[in-house]
Amino acid sequence: MSLFIPALAPGTGIVEAAHLYAAAGWYVGPARITTKHPGSLLGKGWDEQTSRDPWTIATWFQRWPDAGLFLHLGRSGATGIDIDHPDKLAGAAPAFARTVFTYTGPLQTTRSTNPVVLDHTFGTGGSARRSHLLFLTPAGRRISNSNGDTGRGWGDVRGENGVFIVQPSEHTAVDGRYLWERPGPVGVMPPGLAA
Repeated sequence: MSLFIPALAPGTGIVEAAHLYAAAGWYVGPARITTKHPGSLLGKGWDEQTSRDPWTIATWFQRWPDAGLFLHLGRSGATGIDIDHPDKLAGAAPAFARTVFTYTGPLQTTRSTNPVVLDHTFGTGGSARRSHLLFLTPAGRRISNSNGDTGRGWGDVRGENGVFIVQPSEHTAVDGRYLWERPGPVGVMPPGLAA
């Protein structure tokens, strides 16, 4: 299985973007941007209603034209890392923090004011920002929405029923915006991180 993040041209609308994500292998869905909750519009059983079907996608956004767009990570075969506080990665599990600081795959930032935090703790020479990182879930694995042994305070793991709100959805924060700064193919989660 392969997944990728399409490069969205400036001005790409939500329906076109949803079709592009679906064509790239993602199950998608609509959500109220004020809650980011995947069941806010699809309701109970939202996890079985996400879709790649063009007609279904078009119907959703005709019904809810102001909705945001989410990727259903687990159903699509992916696991996400949601970095909310990159400055707290120094307190995270070392193997996890090294992976985040050296990550080169698809990256979506969520703030226009987003300072870089350099890795002075683990010596990778890398950096991190407030962002969303994506990995293919290793074959035969199920990863939940638990942070496991990665540590606390830095952000969240988004696994089996995890979602990311994605570009071009609106963001409710004053400096908020969703932007794929690095689109492209999604790589397999390293074994150490999956463990």
